[in-house]
Amino acid sequence: METFERADRVFRAKIIATELRQEDIEGESREVVYATYQLLESFKGENPHIGLVKEYPFAPGNCMLGLLTGLEYVVFLKDGLFVTMPDGSWGYFNVEGSEVAPEIEKLRSFADDI
Repeated sequence: METFERADRVFRAKIIATELRQEDIEGESREVVYATYQLLESFKGENPHIGLVKEYPFAPGNCMLGLLTGLEYVVFLKDGLFVTMPDGSWGYFNVEGSEVAPEIEKLRSFADDI
């Protein structure tokens, strides 16, 4: 509930494309993964049907999800478009899975409370 409350936007989406780009971040050129998503379900905030999220390329210990085209994710965004695990975002393979389904139901109940 705490990560849900802190987030500006929370949604479930399928990544439909990814692209590696260079971006100027705080005066330094960095590689950034741009991931285009298709909205599956919105829990909090204004979430476009087709949208964009970003992350740094996945590496051990950098708290990125390693967004992959074709997979589904629950995304918690705070202050922009960057997706990270510490903000609450996570990926899954099977929405009906015994661990995933109850977590999705929790998010639905949080959404009902706002």
